Amino acid sequence: MTKAAVLDVNLKPQTVRIVTQERYVSADKRYEVECQTSGSRPDAIITWWKGSRPIKRLAKNFSEKNNHSLSILTFVPVIDDDGKYLTCRAENPSIPDSALEDKWRLNVHYIPIVTLKMGSTLNPEDIKEGDDVYFECNIRSNPKAHKLSWFHNGNEIYQNVTAGIIMSDQSLVLQNVGRATAGKYTCMATNLEGKGSSNHVVLIVKYAPVCIQEREEVYGALKQETVSLRCRVDANPAVITFHWTFNNSGEQKEVEPSRYTNEVTSSRLNYTPITDLDYGTLLCYGENEVGRQKEPCVFQVVIAGRPSPLQNCTVSNQTALGGFQVECVEGFDGGLPQSFVMEVVEIPGLRPRLNLTTYRAPPAFSVAGLEPGRAYRIALYAVNAKGRSEPTLIDPVTFKGVAKLQGSSMVVPANPLLLGLLGAAALLATGICLVLAALCRRRLQRHPHRRSPASAAIDTACTTKHVPMEAVIAAEDMQLGGVGGVATGGRSPMSPTAGSGRITIGSDTTIKLRAVDGADPDIIKNQYERRPLHSFVKVYEPRRTREDEDLEEDIEQDFDSFRQHLAKDSASHTTQNPSNHMVYRSLQRPNSQRHPIGGLSGAQTLTHKYRGPEVVTTTNRIQESCI
Repeated sequence: MTKAAVLDVNLKPQTVRIVTQERYVSADKRYEVECQTSGSRPDAIITWWKGSRPIKRLAKNFSEKNNHSLSILTFVPVIDDDGKYLTCRAENPSIPDSALEDKWRLNVHYIPIVTLKMGSTLNPEDIKEGDDVYFECNIRSNPKAHKLSWFHNGNEIYQNVTAGIIMSDQSLVLQNVGRATAGKYTCMATNLEGKGSSNHVVLIVKYAPVCIQEREEVYGALKQETVSLRCRVDANPAVITFHWTFNNSGEQKEVEPSRYTNEVTSSRLNYTPITDLDYGTLLCYGENEVGRQKEPCVFQVVIAGRPSPLQNCTVSNQTALGGFQVECVEGFDGGLPQSFVMEVVEIPGLRPRLNLTTYRAPPAFSVAGLEPGRAYRIALYAVNAKGRSEPTLIDPVTFKGVAKLQGSSMVVPANPLLLGLLGAAALLATGICLVLAALCRRRLQRHPHRRSPASAAIDTACTTKHVPMEAVIAAEDMQLGGVGGVATGGRSPMSPTAGSGRITIGSDTTIKLRAVDGADPDIIKNQYERRPLHSFVKVYEPRRTREDEDLEEDIEQDFDSFRQHLAKDSASHTTQNPSNHMVYRSLQRPNSQRHPIGGLSGAQTLTHKYRGPEVVTTTNRIQESCI
């Protein structure tokens, strides 16, 4: 007979480990933490602890094969958990002292926690204008804050030593505080988790009364007319007393307290001028426990009259549809309530088109619907019970016309004034052209031949090719004297018809010589005059280049061919018509010293001939006829 025995062995846990251990966790965020254990038989009981306190109802346990167990904890860390230990404990209750633990030190990151307070040495209830105050900002954060900001009434402030704002570490110092310094102050710290703002601290500054109005007020009144003057001040604490003074060009005196009334932050005076001496300046002072008002409230009482003209009027936002805006700055109202009027008239007919009135200051007008393509004048006035001011004029105001489609044609309205100006300008230009044409025609009819042959030759040469001065002088010599005293292409005094000549230089340049009417009494021929020098003259020659030498060689070759051709023509002309010629000689050049061009030696060129120690002048004397 065989018997079986069952052996039930209890084993304590062998291992326990928190699987998910983050380097840090953020406050108020949900995390799931796993803990595994093995070796326990039966399954180990897993519990969670935070510090010395157990965590209940937040974990779920699971049994796995081979004596393994798993527990998952749903965990939301808070700021106070920073630095505490989260513990996972596994134990077999059947075996005493069998518990095993694994711990995780929590590193909780959170937004900075900031608190603000005024300096401990200050009395917040007794801070006066001109005192120095400071604030302390306490910060608790993980990780450490990397930025600290300060705010006054919700607006961030920055360090400005000149203005008395000094920031040092976690402190804010305000020097020489005033009434503008009072208000709510906060500080805000920033780290990787976000921004944390502090509570606000109210700074109360006590100061003497200050006038609320920024400039003096002007009131106009007639004699025996009462005006109500109200003096309003800002003060902390409230004003205790007010007093008024009157000042004119002759005296300054106190106003009796019975003539004005005091309120919490203001005083009212009913003032009635009787004589001319009652017009002047009234000053109002307030006083509280801090002191007396330094700058008084000023009221000017003047004789009522018409308002001053509007100033700085501008036109803006013009549209093609006849719209625009006008803005002005009001002047003195004459001591009475005033309104503002704008009149729009069409010019040049001055037909009224628009009239607008406003009671707001500064005055502003909006206009729409004026007809495009026309000019307008704008007149602006200020009006009170005494009348209206001198007008402020703006003209002309024009609008670009808008094309209107009518069938198949485009009609664009035009400005009549502009068309008239354009027409007058066109007529004036036409008249000037006609007068100039008549003058030119009359001059040409009176003097049809005004130019000398040499001038014509030089002008023609300049328009065709650059010719040296030697060539031009040689050409004139040929025209006046010819070769051997014969004028080629000249005109005989016995011949009734004019002849013409032509001098060819090289193959490209031709100098045409126009015939000269020798019988014209209005013309005296051009002459060259040579005057001997009586003193030493220094001649400066420009530096010669290779191109100048080549050009001179070309000119010499052209003149060689020209001399040969001219000699042949001269011989033929002399043989055929020996008496039909006239010789013109230059002044101070006797015939015995003239050399024909053909007689120049090979080494003597025109350049050498005319380049010497003598001065050559050209005179062009024209004698007008008495007719």
